[in-house]
Amino acid sequence: MKEQKRSIIGTGLVLGLCLVVGITATANTTIEDMQRENEILEAERRSSEAQRQELDSELETILADMIQIRDDLRDTEDAIYETEIELVQAKVAENDQMRSMERRIQFMFENGNMQFLELIFSSETLGDFINKVEYVQRLSDYDRQMLVQFQEALQTVADKEEALKVEYESLKDLQDQLIENQERIETLLVEKDIEISDLENQIGVNATLIAELIAQAEAERIRQEEAAAAAAAAEEAARAAEEARQEEEARRNQEAQDNANNQGNINDQNNANNQNTPENPGNQGGAPENPGNQGGGGGTVSVGQFAHPAPGTVITSGFGWRAFDNAFHNGVDFAGPTGLPTFAAEAGTVVISGFSVSAGNWVVINHGNGLVTKYMHHSSNLVVAGQQVARGQQVGTIGNTGFSFGAHLHFQVEINGVPVNPMQFL
Repeated sequence: MKEQKRSIIGTGLVLGLCLVVGITATANTTIEDMQRENEILEAERRSSEAQRQELDSELETILADMIQIRDDLRDTEDAIYETEIELVQAKVAENDQMRSMERRIQFMFENGNMQFLELIFSSETLGDFINKVEYVQRLSDYDRQMLVQFQEALQTVADKEEALKVEYESLKDLQDQLIENQERIETLLVEKDIEISDLENQIGVNATLIAELIAQAEAERIRQEEAAAAAAAAEEAARAAEEARQEEEARRNQEAQDNANNQGNINDQNNANNQNTPENPGNQGGAPENPGNQGGGGGTVSVGQFAHPAPGTVITSGFGWRAFDNAFHNGVDFAGPTGLPTFAAEAGTVVISGFSVSAGNWVVINHGNGLVTKYMHHSSNLVVAGQQVARGQQVGTIGNTGFSFGAHLHFQVEINGVPVNPMQFL
C-alpha cells in the first residue's frame, strides 16, 4: 500500500513538471516566431531607409539642376531683352534710312532730276564735270549700301533673337521636366516615409508583445514551479502522516497484545488458587487517523505732349529703380482690365508688332528724330509692322503676356535708344 501511494505521488510530480515544460516550450516557440518576424521587418526597414537615401540624393541632384536651369533662364531672358533693344534700334535705323531715301527720290522725281543735271552741266572744266557726276553716283551708291547694311544688321539681330528664343524654350522644357521629376521624387519620399513609419510601428508593437510574452512565460514558469513544489510538499506531508499513523497503530496493537497476555497469566494463577474473580479482558482503544493536511494555492489722364496711351487706368509702377525686384524700371505700368484699348501716343511708323518672350505682345512706333515709344504685354496687337499710325489711334488691348504679373500696359519712351521718364510727355 505504501509503495503504491509513493508511485502515485511520483507520477503527479512528473506530470506537473511536464505541464510546466510544455507551457514554457509553447511560449518560447511563439516568442521565437515573433522575433523572426521582427528580424524580417527590421531588414525591410533598413532596405526602405536605403531606398529613401537614394531618393534624397536624386532629389538633391534635381534641385541643383533646377538652380542651374533657373540661372541659365535668367541669363537667357537678359540676353533676349538686350537683343530686343538691338532689334528695335536696327528697325528704327532701317526705317529712318528708308524715309531719307524716299524724301530724296521724291525730290528728284518732283524736280525731274533738273537740279542734278544743272549741277552736273554747270561744271566749268572737264575735271569739275567728272567730279560732280561722281558725287551724284556716290550719293546714290551710299543710299543703296546703307540700306543693305541696315537690312543685314536687322537680319543678324533677328536671327540672334530667334536663336535665343529657341534656347529659352528648350530651357523651359527642361525646367518643366525637372519640376515633374521633383514632384515625383517628393511623392515617393512621402510614400517611403509612410512605409518606414508603418514598419517601425509594427516592429514596436511586436517588441512590446514579445516583452509581454516573455514576462507572462516567466510568471507562468514561476507559478507552475511553485505549484509543483507545493504539491510535492503536500504529498510528502501526507506520506509522513500515513507512516506515523501506521506506526501508532502498530504500537497500539502491540500494547493490546501485551495486555491480553498479562491478563491470561493472572487468570491461570487464580484458577490455580481456586479463586473466582470477574474477568478483566483489558482495555483496547485506538486513536483516530490523522491523514495530515493538504492544501494548494493571476490711374491717370493725359494732359501733356503725348496722347495718353491707356486712359482710365492707374499707375502701378513708375519709372526708375524698384526695390521689390532690385532693378531699374524703364517705363511706366498702367494697370487696367484685360481688353482695355491702348493708343499711339504720337503719329509714327510701326516698326515692330509681334510677340516677345519678355514683352509679350508688343508694338514699337518710330516717331522720327530718335523718338521711339513701346507698348508691351498686350492681349492682342491691332496694327502691323510698316503701318503708319496717327496720334490717338488704337494699337492694341491691355493684357498679361510675357514677363507680366497682372493685366497692365508697360509704356516706354526712348530718345536715341535711351529710356526716359514717360511722365514728362504726359
